[in-house]
Amino acid sequence: MIEINPNVKVKVIKDSKFKHIDVSFKFIKNFKKDEMLTDYILGEILGEYSKAYQTKSKMAKRKDELYGLNVYSYQDILCDHKVFNLTYHFLNPFFVDTKIQEYFDFIKETLTRPFFSSEILDEILYNYDLKIARILDKPQRYATNQLVKIIGKDNHLSNKDLDNRYLIKDMTLDKVISGYKELMNNSSIYIYAIGDINEDSFIEYFKDLFNGVRPYINYQPKKITLTNQEDIIEDKNISQSYLKIVYETDYSNMNEDYYKWLVADAMLGAIPNSLLFREVREKRSLCYTISSGILKPEGLSIVSSAISFSTYKEIVDLTDKCIQMLIEKNYDYQELETTKKILINSLNANSDDARSTIDFIHSNEINNKNYSIKDITGIIARINIDDVSEVMQTYKRRLVYVLRGNENAEN
Repeated sequence: MIEINPNVKVKVIKDSKFKHIDVSFKFIKNFKKDEMLTDYILGEILGEYSKAYQTKSKMAKRKDELYGLNVYSYQDILCDHKVFNLTYHFLNPFFVDTKIQEYFDFIKETLTRPFFSSEILDEILYNYDLKIARILDKPQRYATNQLVKIIGKDNHLSNKDLDNRYLIKDMTLDKVISGYKELMNNSSIYIYAIGDINEDSFIEYFKDLFNGVRPYINYQPKKITLTNQEDIIEDKNISQSYLKIVYETDYSNMNEDYYKWLVADAMLGAIPNSLLFREVREKRSLCYTISSGILKPEGLSIVSSAISFSTYKEIVDLTDKCIQMLIEKNYDYQELETTKKILINSLNANSDDARSTIDFIHSNEINNKNYSIKDITGIIARINIDDVSEVMQTYKRRLVYVLRGNENAEN
C-alpha cells in the first residue's frame, strides 16, 4: 500500500475483468460503545445526503445520472476496534457516457460535505428502532445476540451486542456532527480501488482528501478464555427452541495453523453435508437445522441448532461424539477431500468478486500477512486427517445456551 498522508494508505488493484469499479474507504478506530449508534447514523447519511443533494429525490436523481451508482456502508467490530466501511460501486466509465472525474467528484462531495438535519436524524432513529426490533424478533438472531452478551460479559465480545437502542434518547445532531469529525480526523484510513482504474490519477485526486496528523490505530486480535458454565435456559414465547454450544479452541486467525482449524470446523458443521448434519439431522432427525461457525480472533467455535427442547441434551452429547469421531479419524476420509474442495472453490469464487477481493487484501494488511488466494488454497489442499484430529483435540465445551420455545416450557 502507498501512504499518501500520515496513517492514510491507498491500494489500487487494476483489473479489467470487472465491469464496475469499487472505491472503498475503511476507517479504523478504537471501539467506544457510546459511538455505535452515531456511526450507524453516519452510515445512513454519508453517500445519501450531502450539501449539494439534501433530499432523497435529489440524491437518487444524481445517482441515476451516474448510471445507478450505489453506496454501501457497514460496520465491523474487531475485538477492541471498529471498522467503518463505506464503498462506492459504479460502472466503468468506458462503458457509459460519463467521465471518471464525475464519479470522483461525487465521492468527494458526499464524503466531505454531508448534510445534517434534525428531520433526517429523527427519521434514521425511528427506522433504527424498528430495524433492531425486527432483527431481535427473529429467534435465531435473538439467541445469537443473547449468547454474545453472556460470553462477552468480561471481555470484548460484548462489543458485538446489536441492541444499542438505549442510546436513542440521548442522541442529538451535535453528537452526530461531532462523531463525523472524529471519524474523519481520528481514524487510520485505508482506501481501496479495484477495477479498470489508473493508480496515478486516483492517488492524485484523493491525496489531499485527508490532511493533517491522525493517530495510528494498531489492530490487535485477542483470543478469549472461558470457564465452564452450567447450561443456561431462557424461555421465550416462540414456536420452537434454539440451541447454542460454545467450544473454546487453541486456534485463532493469527495462528499459523488457522486454516487447519477452518477445515476441521467445516467438517464438523460449517458445510451443507457436514458431520453434524449427517449424524444429528439426517440419521436421527433430532433437529430442524444444525451448523457450526468460528469466531476467528476469539478462537471460539459455536454450534447452532433449531430444535425441540426435549432433544437438546441428546444433541449436545452427539456433538461431543462427532468431535470425538474427528479426533479418532472415524469417518470416510473422502469427506475431508470434499470439504477442502468446497472451501477452495469458495475462495476462488471470492477472487472474482470485487468487494471480497478488497476485504481479503485489507485482512492481509491489518493482520500483517502477505497471503495470496493461491497460497491459501495450497495450504488447504495439504491439510490431512492428522491435522483435523489435532485441531479437534483442543475443543473444550464451555457453555450450552438454550432459547426454549413455549410449546416445551413445561419441561
